Amino acid sequence: MRRLGRAPGERYGEAPASAVATAPRRRVRLARALVAALLAALVVLALTSIDIGLGLLAIAAGSGWLVGLALAGGPAGRGADAGRGRAGLAALLAAGGVACGLAADGVRALAQGGVLAPWSYALERFGPLALVVPLVAAVAGAWRGR
Repeated sequence: MRRLGRAPGERYGEAPASAVATAPRRRVRLARALVAALLAALVVLALTSIDIGLGLLAIAAGSGWLVGLALAGGPAGRGADAGRGRAGLAALLAAGGVACGLAADGVRALAQGGVLAPWSYALERFGPLALVVPLVAAVAGAWRGR
């Protein structure tokens, strides 16, 4: 006669420890994604001082990918929160980080005697590229963060 390894009713018991521990993991992943977005802003600010232009697209794609990776929690990244919500958050954080870097470049120019508002300065300096760069970061972040 075969015996079960455990009683059939045990599956309705308490939640396993791994399910309880997902809440702090989400906060840690969100904190890592915020740090990645902040670092993206700093890299964009540093690279705008040497007038890299089209290279900002590569920086935006890479930073968006890193923000999505941090939010997903690693290469596997298939948690309970995978889906549109996480992809949207990754897109928002990635685009926000890159846009903050471009705006910080405008603030730096304003502090050095410029007369344009920060975002107007970015549009004047980079043209339509200033709008495309956050879009590229958002697409890369959403793609990796899904």
